[in-house]
Amino acid sequence: MCRRKGRCEVRCGGSSRSLRALCAATLTTVLVAGCSGEDTPIVEVVEVTEGEVTQTISAPAVVEAANRQPVTASAPGVVAVIRRRDGQRVEAGDLVVRLVNDDVELALEQAQAAEAAVNASRTGVRVDPPGDAAEVAARRSVAELDADVLPDLRRARRRAAAVDDADRRRAAQQTVELLQAAYHDVRDALLDAGRAVAAQQNAAAASFGSVLDQALAQATAGQAAQAANAADAAAAQAEDLDLLAPIDGVVQLGRAATGATAALPDDLADAAGADALAGGLGTAGQEQGGELQVGSQVTPGQTVFTVFDLSELYVRADVDEIDAPQLAIGQTAEVLLDAFPDRTFTGEVTAVALEAQTGATGGVSYPARVQLLDLPGRRRRRPRLGMTASAEIVTDTVTSAQVVPARAIVRREGGQAVFVVRDDRAVLVAVEVDALGEEQAAVRAADLRADDRVIVSGYEDLEDGDPVRTDG
Repeated sequence: MCRRKGRCEVRCGGSSRSLRALCAATLTTVLVAGCSGEDTPIVEVVEVTEGEVTQTISAPAVVEAANRQPVTASAPGVVAVIRRRDGQRVEAGDLVVRLVNDDVELALEQAQAAEAAVNASRTGVRVDPPGDAAEVAARRSVAELDADVLPDLRRARRRAAAVDDADRRRAAQQTVELLQAAYHDVRDALLDAGRAVAAQQNAAAASFGSVLDQALAQATAGQAAQAANAADAAAAQAEDLDLLAPIDGVVQLGRAATGATAALPDDLADAAGADALAGGLGTAGQEQGGELQVGSQVTPGQTVFTVFDLSELYVRADVDEIDAPQLAIGQTAEVLLDAFPDRTFTGEVTAVALEAQTGATGGVSYPARVQLLDLPGRRRRRPRLGMTASAEIVTDTVTSAQVVPARAIVRREGGQAVFVVRDDRAVLVAVEVDALGEEQAAVRAADLRADDRVIVSGYEDLEDGDPVRTDG
């Protein structure tokens, strides 16, 4: 019988010359017909070439915006105004949604009133200057003295002027002048004394008032700080009811909190109604968790709206941990989207996650961010956020003199190798793979010749040295 791999076995028995001759003829026939290679495996071969091999890794991806900033409510409230709708553009700082909260407004009024009261109590203690009374009393005494003395001085002056003798008249007039000068000295002394007493009393009063002011300031310092902090906190909470766009971009409103819509304050009801009509909101009281609208209840921590920066688009590619070591920022990529089957987008890796993420099935991957570079000008032809995609990221490009089909690579004894056909036998040649593309591989091997033909199919059961036939 004849077995695979060219091993033939023929057994002949008998002692007659004719039988031995017949067996010899039969053996010749078997060797020619049975062992002529009809059962030798047929393999497909491809010549070794030179060229460029591009190595890529493939990963599932999803379209993302350049940036997204959710805005949450820090306090409960009721939607009073909606300035922007889904898809409308905003600039950073624009008012998007305004909330109202009676408790916050009341707290602000109370805090401001308490702060004003404390500040008023710290303006100082007024002490009326007591010295004013002393000076008034001195002036009153001088006035009384004037009333008593001045008439007597006038009469004495007239009598002196009526004296006939010139010497006696002159002496009398000198006496009157002396009396008048003495009177003015007394009068001035009374006024000076009154002013001095007034100054002393006023100084004492001012010192007393200063001491009282210091004591009051120390006593109310804690209250003032507490009132100021409360007022600041209430003001900040009131400001938080105005929800502003954090970045330039496009708005997407969130959903209403679970629960019925709430009533608005009377002073905002008319404005809210006008806003609802302008925005096409319809009537209030949408179903729970429905569209955010004027009158919707908002809870702390709830995302009221999100602003998306669509100036650039990216895909987040979840790269398997086996391929992750090949990733690097700046690598180019081709991105295929299910929604655009006839188009390939080019991209560039701009970020690679430092930490892995674990999927629902327990698989580990590293997200890589790929910017889409050749977006069309018309937005309706651009990818939309959340679209599914796949990214082919180019990790290496190698020019080699030894390029073989990728399917020719086999694993043998813990390494990589290829089978080549030499003298109708399969020869196993160990290789080092420099780059592995989808169809081609750049390899290095000292034993691989330029005229070698590598086996690309039919090598599954081959061993080094086995005879083979090529399909051509």
